Amino acid sequence: MMKKSIISAAAALVCCVCAWAQNAQLPVSDVYLWKEGESMKATMKVDLTKLEEVSGALSFVPVVYKDSVSYALTPIGLYSRNRFYAAAREARSDEPFSGMPYTYYLKDAPDSLYYSDTVPFAEWMDGASLRVDKLYTGCCDRLMVRVFGDSLVSWRTPVFEEEAPVVEEYKADDVQVVEQDEPVDITIADEPVADETVYQVYVPYFIYMQPEAETIVKERAISGEAYVVFKSGATDVDASYKDNEAELQKIRATVDSVRVDPDISITSIVLRGYSSPDGAFSVNQDLSEKRVQAIRTYVEGLFELPEDIWTAEAGGENWEGLRKAVEAATNLPNKTKILELIDSDQDPDRKEYKISKYSRDYRIIFNDIYPMLRRTDYKVMYTIRSYTSVEEVREILETKPWNLSLKEFFLAADGLEPGTREFNKVFDLAAMVYPDEPIAQINAANAAMAMGALDLAEQHLEKAGDSPEARYTKGVLAALREDWETAAKYFSSAQLSGVAEAGEALETVETILKQRQP
Repeated sequence: MMKKSIISAAAALVCCVCAWAQNAQLPVSDVYLWKEGESMKATMKVDLTKLEEVSGALSFVPVVYKDSVSYALTPIGLYSRNRFYAAAREARSDEPFSGMPYTYYLKDAPDSLYYSDTVPFAEWMDGASLRVDKLYTGCCDRLMVRVFGDSLVSWRTPVFEEEAPVVEEYKADDVQVVEQDEPVDITIADEPVADETVYQVYVPYFIYMQPEAETIVKERAISGEAYVVFKSGATDVDASYKDNEAELQKIRATVDSVRVDPDISITSIVLRGYSSPDGAFSVNQDLSEKRVQAIRTYVEGLFELPEDIWTAEAGGENWEGLRKAVEAATNLPNKTKILELIDSDQDPDRKEYKISKYSRDYRIIFNDIYPMLRRTDYKVMYTIRSYTSVEEVREILETKPWNLSLKEFFLAADGLEPGTREFNKVFDLAAMVYPDEPIAQINAANAAMAMGALDLAEQHLEKAGDSPEARYTKGVLAALREDWETAAKYFSSAQLSGVAEAGEALETVETILKQRQP
């Protein structure tokens, strides 16, 4: 499951979505889409020099589609400086996009590229078209908003500059005529007898789950981390020191992202500061308290907000963060012994002293890990007003989907034709906004299966939990893949748990299994 709350993405998206929607068109040329053997192939030339400046992360996703069925190809991803370093920190690598073709740190992106991707050919792709969708991603990959592209090209076989095949010409002299004295008897075979056996066919029935309404108010929270550096022994914030201006801007952008929304009311802002374990424990505790108070005073002065919503807490030495970092490190020869020290009940100063005795490891810890432990966690808690009319909900869906509750997403689909792009978009967005909500994932899986995107449906169902409805939906996916034994198991389990539709589906699958027996 995705471990981060989608609401955190509002910080990056509020200011940039509108600009992207207007300016971020992908300049392409020489676009081709054709069948090659048992595969469908798409190629195009892409000019990246004509794109506007990217703030956050922007992906262009080529999509093969026909009617309501579609298949997403490998995306072209562009990351801004902040998003690149966020990805690098998360991957703990200077090359976070290693193994990801067509994904670039914007500064290192080529001026142009030749895009090519090949996918297995499916019958529905006969006569399909190609478009390029735009996906906008907020901080920490917590949200994506999709803008559907227009058709670029329909199935078209490219003409390559190669030598024309040699076609042999046959002259009349090459044809031999055989004369026969007597007519040849022609036997006409009896017409084949039609097979009157009736074969069972599985027709999927998708169950879209309606979530319960949130009680009273929609409570949300945005959280993040800022790495404000203090000079040795100092407790005053120096915005010009090192990267402090950018780190402080993270907090300001987060608060701004919700403060400017008239539908949102901020209820609380909590700052929690940590120090690294180097130095005396008592000194570090005092420093973390004074420094987080200094950050609060600095950031609080940037806004006209009630004083009582601000809270500053001292986290002291960040041993939990140290343990995670050491455990993830691959270049510490004495990692096991250091982890044992961290987990021990010894005095913090004593533990830090013993760790420093592993001089080779300590140099790495001191230079690479300790700076990342001196951080300030921040959380902005707020409430969002409810939306009641279908028209208003659909308007919010296009502009601020993260403001909607699951119930409101379901309301947005009211009256739309199941299987259409508009209908599927509602549940696709709901799954992205609520990645940890099983109901959202089940509904998105149904929408994906209705489009024929079975692999995408499987990704949603991996996060759908093990409820009776989830098992039923997994059974539908297995049946569409003609994995009848697996489908029967899921439908049987869902039926025993009270899903009425599973009984009929199970009966169909069992009939198909009997028909397949020799």
